[in-house]
Amino acid sequence: MLNFLILIAIVWLINKFLTQQAQRSNSFNTPISKTTSTTTTTSKFKSLSSDKMVAVIKTLDEFTKATSASNLVVVDFFAVWCGPCKMIAPMLEKFAKEYSTADFYKVDVDESPEISSAQDISSMPTLLFFKGGELVGKVIGANPAAIKQALTKFA
Repeated sequence: MLNFLILIAIVWLINKFLTQQAQRSNSFNTPISKTTSTTTTTSKFKSLSSDKMVAVIKTLDEFTKATSASNLVVVDFFAVWCGPCKMIAPMLEKFAKEYSTADFYKVDVDESPEISSAQDISSMPTLLFFKGGELVGKVIGANPAAIKQALTKFA
């Protein structure tokens, strides 16, 4: 029992340390893919989709437009201070190139709390899978095998 309490304390301290480091450093705030500003949201999504990179969604309107596509849409809810989120980020880039029929997006839960609360996101990372505007699947946690399985099932 004592070992368990010590483990909980260590995890809490590491989380606190990483949160402080993320707040101090701008390097944690850079998105996986660099997006260019465009005048219309629709053209931004189309240009990023053709490059097969993971685009960052910042507003609820962008989220609604992106998830209403008829093809498979994968949305990764992440946080800059989340270690498992950082671990699966390169895998999502790889999957975005591998599954050319799917569109991949990311939502920073701290920068866009209205989107994460509308989708009832309570853990990071959480990946939601949409088809035709409907939620068809969900993977909670950094589980590459489950993500791959969901992509194979819904793509």
